[in-house]
Amino acid sequence: MEVCSLRDELNDFKVLETAVYGISVQNQESHKKFVDKYSLGFPLLVDTGRNISLLYHAISKPKGNCKRITILIGKNGDILQVDDKVSVRKHGRDLIDSIKILN
Repeated sequence: MEVCSLRDELNDFKVLETAVYGISVQNQESHKKFVDKYSLGFPLLVDTGRNISLLYHAISKPKGNCKRITILIGKNGDILQVDDKVSVRKHGRDLIDSIKILN
């Protein structure tokens, strides 16, 4: 699972001074169960209104399905990279490698 790959690389993200957040259109109760089940060490943000998902093109229309997408955002707020072809098993490591290249 993609989120587990991110969880497993959290120490490397911290070394690179990179914050990790997840976001989903599910509600807070669903998020809490998910975080507990997978022992995540990063927050999942709630986007039940789908505003953030629409803004970052993770969803094409207000009632559409969300797609898996990762966006690297720099310290100044600029979008550095968009990954919409997530490799579930090695996504965390792929992101670490991308961050190292961008730094």
